[in-house]
Amino acid sequence: MHTQIETNSIPPLRERSETRSGAVVAGAFAGSGVAAVAIGFFHVLAEAFPAVKSFLTLHTGIGPYSGKVLLGYVSGALVAVLFPVFVRQVSESPWPWVKVMLVGLVLGTLMVFAPVTHWLAEVLK
Repeated sequence: MHTQIETNSIPPLRERSETRSGAVVAGAFAGSGVAAVAIGFFHVLAEAFPAVKSFLTLHTGIGPYSGKVLLGYVSGALVAVLFPVFVRQVSESPWPWVKVMLVGLVLGTLMVFAPVTHWLAEVLK
């Protein structure tokens, strides 16, 4: 006795892999934007709070920059890896995620620009 399994709801393998690859690409773009913003965020925090600056100093020769970059890269990598796990369907075009990456890069760059860094650090104090 065989039971019939309805396969209409399961997309063909090719469609599933294309959907997954789109999510992987979107995750890579989102992760790179998040990494840039995280590096800028940790930079501002290190300037505003001496305790954060000493915490982020993983290597004394490099200073707090070592912790800022490491934590920024880790946060971006987490987003890039976890994004396709939680977001299965993305638009076919990568441009929305390219825009997310570009906005993240601009924000991250602004946050490490000295006048903006000092202003944000004063706001946080």
